[in-house]
Amino acid sequence: MSQNLARLALRGAQLALATLAALYLWYFADHARQLLSFSYPLDYGEGPLLAQVERLRSGVPVWPLYANPQLPPALIVNYPPLYLLVTAGLAPLTGSALIAGRLISLVSALGCVAAVALLVRTRSSVDRSQESGVRGQESVFRISLQCAVAKAPATN
Repeated sequence: MSQNLARLALRGAQLALATLAALYLWYFADHARQLLSFSYPLDYGEGPLLAQVERLRSGVPVWPLYANPQLPPALIVNYPPLYLLVTAGLAPLTGSALIAGRLISLVSALGCVAAVALLVRTRSSVDRSQESGVRGQESVFRISLQCAVAKAPATN
């Protein structure tokens, strides 16, 4: 009897968790829809990014954006060049550099979720099957990480 009760409680907890996950995914999808349909900057960082993408679209090469920030024009670019170049390339297709940047960010976020899901799936399959090959790769990663930390220069 207590085993059936424990199994029922576990199924109830799994159902509650699945319901919460579904509600969160629905909220995420609705929020993404709202962001992609709003054509004005929402965040203080979107304006400078939009200006940098527009400079690229006007024919300015990418390297002056990453030049000395103390020289005019004083631009501080905190995104890698690939983000700006892909946004500039996607902007004609979306009709707006702002929407193109948000679309790239959305696809990147979904890619991160997929990577974490794959990592969890791989990790749980390793825990179930105790495959030594994956454990060996994990050990190599840990050893290389420890070597990198050991060789890192000391900061004062």
